Amino acid sequence: MLKASSRFEPYPLITDYYIAQARHRAKRKAYIDQVRIAKVFKGAMLIKLRLQLEQTVTKLQTVLALSPDQVAALPPPLLRIRELEQENELLHRELDELRQQVELRNAQLRPDVNRREHFAASDDRLSERDLRRRRTVESGDIYLVGPVAYISCAQPTIYLRSIPMSLIHIVHRLRW
Repeated sequence: MLKASSRFEPYPLITDYYIAQARHRAKRKAYIDQVRIAKVFKGAMLIKLRLQLEQTVTKLQTVLALSPDQVAALPPPLLRIRELEQENELLHRELDELRQQVELRNAQLRPDVNRREHFAASDDRLSERDLRRRRTVESGDIYLVGPVAYISCAQPTIYLRSIPMSLIHIVHRLRW
């Protein structure tokens, strides 16, 4: 690696900047050489593949016993590809229509599901309750640690923030 050192260099004008430029030029030259090699390799591969394709076509012609005139009469592959794409598009449309029919059929079989979702979305009491709960928790004047959860009556739980441990033990003994 090239390193600029003022003590050992005979020319003080050469600095790290010039060494970095030289390093960059060397990397750029190596990259350009790689690109040229890749282009040559790609061209050679295309020629090789074209020859293989021609050999395969002649083998198929001999196996099928087709003359060059009969091969020329075959439809071009691009036309067949277009036909297949159109058929694929038609099948996708049919699939979408069938999915819509299935969805409509399921909606007719279960009409109460849509009603429940509609009522749940339009119930303002739940949103008002959540808003009041958030205001209470955010005000900080109660002993809640986290969000309030609906607790079953079988095992009541108290969320305490800054109560001395002695009081917690007393409360625990009183509850049990």
